[in-house]
Amino acid sequence: MLKVVEAKPEKWTTVFESSDAGSLETVISMMRMMWKGHLRHGNPEEPIDVSTEQCEMIVHTAALLVHWFGSERIKTV
Repeated sequence: MLKVVEAKPEKWTTVFESSDAGSLETVISMMRMMWKGHLRHGNPEEPIDVSTEQCEMIVHTAALLVHWFGSERIKTV
């Protein structure tokens, strides 16, 4: 989804659109944070050290984004 939205941001809208909110840019930033900034897989030989707080933040961000896309709060134009 990140590549799709980044490739053609003009084809997407959110219910938060306004001239100064930058809502789609915020959504893209949230998606980048999840995809590029979070360790998703471990290795039994080299366990990753991720705090409970980090895990909670990423799970809640993912759930929110899934809800927004699924309920068309973010959708194609």
